[in-house]
Amino acid sequence: MYLIINDRYKIADDTRGYFVCSKEYFESVLENFPEVDTLKKNDIEGAIIFTSQKDQVDNCVFEVECVDFICTETSLKVVYGKSKSLESKCGTVRKNLFGLLKRKGLVKNGLTPFVSLVDINELYKVLGLENPKLKGKLNEIEELKKHRKWMEIVKFFGDLSIIEKLECWDNLIYLNEVVFALSKVVEPGYKKIDNIEKKRLEKIFFKAVNRSLAMEPQNIAIKSILAYHYYCLFLDKKDNSDGLYDKANELYLDLIKNSKNSYKEKYRYFKIQQKYFDSIKWKLKKEWMPKVDEILSGFKQLIEEYKTLSVDKQKRMKKEYIGSLYSYSVFAIENLLRVWEAYSENIIFQKDISQYILSKDRLKMINDIDGYLKEIVQISGLEERGNNIDLRQKPSYIDFLYRQAQIEQIKGIVYVIKDSPPDKYKQYFIQSNAYLEKLFNLAKRAQEKIKILYPHYAKETRAINHYFLKNENLIHGNFNNAKPYMLYEEAVIYCLQNDFDLALQTLNKIPEKDTCYNKANLLKERITNENR
Repeated sequence: MYLIINDRYKIADDTRGYFVCSKEYFESVLENFPEVDTLKKNDIEGAIIFTSQKDQVDNCVFEVECVDFICTETSLKVVYGKSKSLESKCGTVRKNLFGLLKRKGLVKNGLTPFVSLVDINELYKVLGLENPKLKGKLNEIEELKKHRKWMEIVKFFGDLSIIEKLECWDNLIYLNEVVFALSKVVEPGYKKIDNIEKKRLEKIFFKAVNRSLAMEPQNIAIKSILAYHYYCLFLDKKDNSDGLYDKANELYLDLIKNSKNSYKEKYRYFKIQQKYFDSIKWKLKKEWMPKVDEILSGFKQLIEEYKTLSVDKQKRMKKEYIGSLYSYSVFAIENLLRVWEAYSENIIFQKDISQYILSKDRLKMINDIDGYLKEIVQISGLEERGNNIDLRQKPSYIDFLYRQAQIEQIKGIVYVIKDSPPDKYKQYFIQSNAYLEKLFNLAKRAQEKIKILYPHYAKETRAINHYFLKNENLIHGNFNNAKPYMLYEEAVIYCLQNDFDLALQTLNKIPEKDTCYNKANLLKERITNENR
């Protein structure tokens, strides 16, 4: 065990031979390190002396011999022996010690105790030095990290089924490496092990995380790894039946509050808000709009905050920035920019179109999304890479093209609602189809090389474009072998064409178990009651 003592008198005068800590200062030591009153002189392997005085940050720290260690009920005294000056500076030790104790939950009111107890690995961390005994192994682990060999790192530490008996259990540096490597292999997308092995390793992952947090309760890095694990699992699920959202949500709120570099944490927080909303929005009533506004405001905040980051941070957060641009765009298109529904309701059932559809805020949102999508393509270099694009990543270039097609269509429908002449609105539906044509061609070429799902869903957008372009013969071919949600939109188009019999026949194809079934039944009732 090593002592780290905040003793400005020793730093100022090397001849000083002792340190005394009493009253509330001793109480602070005892509160944070209750084991201190059980220690004897022989338990102390050494002591490091520094000062937290701001005017002495560049002074070197001292390593001293502990000649005597006397602890009573009210005070602590350390008698110094031989001392020598080290290269580490007081400012470095002050900063590193604060970080170490904060992770351990031992910082109260922004202050650290005047005496701290650390082990050898923690001592090297505080001094800002590498432990020579660890250096070789850590270099090996770092090399494996570079090549993303996560299972090799897991195996590097031995049989983790007996992790409590391994060296890494009591060595926090190794333990945190175990946590990080395990977090990678238990992600839903990791395919190099089967589900049985993944479940086994996940149990060890949680055991290692809990051990690490027991040793350092406020370790932001470990909390972030755990939060990301819940984040990945929740995004991979359809709902919150396992409470994954609640666990991730709690951790991200904590991380956002306590992490200095919280841009990535904020992004993941709003991503789970988006996913959770999509899973429960059918239950929401008055809370629906405020929740939509909250999520959109969150992504908007991230988009604006990115501009204030340093160039280096912008490079590191580029992926999250693109994610924010894309998430804002998709969420707004799917939950606010419902101009197709407003138009069709007006034509079929003479329902008035809300003026909010044409409000300045709504029109500005359309322009913002248009700019965001184009910026994504530009900064990602998607067009320049041509066919050399990984379409298995999410979102892929196909996803961007689809959303660009949607926003062009939305622009066109807005002009239709405003009773603009055809030469004003047709250009947008033509441009929308141009994006879709590029999308379908890219998908066809990709299928020759890799296994991807063909984007049949985009045919619905093309059918609506053909409706407004009055290409009657090109509309319904887009609905061959259509999914139920697409059949619903085909029925809407039949209604717009005053062919209510075909609309009803199409709606009857939607199976009872489908999520679209209730909506289809409601439309059938309205067709029957209002138009027959």
